[in-house]
Amino acid sequence: MNTKGTACMAWACALVACNGGGGMPASSSKPCEVVVAADSLNRIGPILERPYGGLPQAEPAHDVVRMRTAEPTGLYRYARSIVVYRQGEALRVVRNRYAHPQIIVYTDGTAPRQLEATLERFETVCHLSELKARHSKAAERLVAERWGVRVWVPADMSVCVDRPGFVWMAGETARATTGVCVFSLTDTHRAAEQADSVLRINMKGETDSMYMQLIRPTLRTTTMPHGGVWIQGLWAMQGDAMGGPMAMRVVRHRGQTVAVLAFAYAPAMAKRNLMVALKAVLYTIDSNT
Repeated sequence: MNTKGTACMAWACALVACNGGGGMPASSSKPCEVVVAADSLNRIGPILERPYGGLPQAEPAHDVVRMRTAEPTGLYRYARSIVVYRQGEALRVVRNRYAHPQIIVYTDGTAPRQLEATLERFETVCHLSELKARHSKAAERLVAERWGVRVWVPADMSVCVDRPGFVWMAGETARATTGVCVFSLTDTHRAAEQADSVLRINMKGETDSMYMQLIRPTLRTTTMPHGGVWIQGLWAMQGDAMGGPMAMRVVRHRGQTVAVLAFAYAPAMAKRNLMVALKAVLYTIDSNT
């Protein structure tokens, strides 16, 4: 049993099951947008505007709305994510004070990594809540029956390719295509290399000479304590001009290795929000089925 996968799914379920709205107004603002309230110049904004990793073009981790006030005022009080500059306070979190879901972080900026992690975790929780309310039960069943793992696939995705050892589900809008692929590997070693072999066979373009591959120099790999692997970076279609960001999680389950790869193709728009939502899908992987 992959205890890391089970822990991630348990964490996801616990977070989305926490406090309901309780009659509070719904929070406003876009995903990854943060209202920063400070009555003087401070270093909070630059912390939040650091680049979000794994994208083809640089994008800030957050879109910052600055207020020159000690506390958020007016409609800004109902923003989903708020950071308030407070001298001498490293980091304190208040939830759902004016709206739901909402996080307010009081900080003087001396704990930047903790601040970033807190906001990232909250953003993931918001996406998990949406996934819990609206995900494809048919896709979940297909993956569970085929590999014995559970994953929440966005409800707007449908199965494009279904072959032994490989499934590709995709969603499409006028400006973007997103996809989730689930496939088998032999083990977690050289996961990117193995994934390329699988993608070359199953993710072809208009001709056999066009196929999806991971761009090796861009990949950032993290090995998890119980043998799982996370990989984030870029992908490209060999023989074509298509490409974009991707994230992949590899887990071990009952003697087999399962990879879940999420990717986006959106040449005419920013891609950070797409990847934040897709990475939330990877947090739902549960191999304890």
